[in-house]
Amino acid sequence: MIKTKIIFAIVFLALVFSFSGQVLAQDLPGVQIPDTGLASPEGGIKEILMNFLKWLLGIVGMLALIAFSVSGAQYMLSTGNEEIIDTAKKNMTWAVIGIVVVLSGLIIITAIDAALRAENTLF
Repeated sequence: MIKTKIIFAIVFLALVFSFSGQVLAQDLPGVQIPDTGLASPEGGIKEILMNFLKWLLGIVGMLALIAFSVSGAQYMLSTGNEEIIDTAKKNMTWAVIGIVVVLSGLIIITAIDAALRAENTLF
């Protein structure tokens, strides 16, 4: 079940990044975009989505690091209680899995973006 959710999340993020720059109203001939008076970033919708996903990855990564630190403190403060030690180990395992998922998501998103731009470098 968890593997399915992780795979779904990775595929969803990959699709968002691959299609975000492909079909924009600015690129379609004859489409007039009304002037809203709001500031627009240099990259348009694609840049907004990339900034949002980078922010989201940062938040998730920070939460995973906090969970890892809390489970480490829980392990150190268990005072030999086997139930608390087992809970701390499980929490630490899930925190490490979360960090790996976040970092791999960042790498995958960067690789897909570089591939779509036909660039040789990832970073």
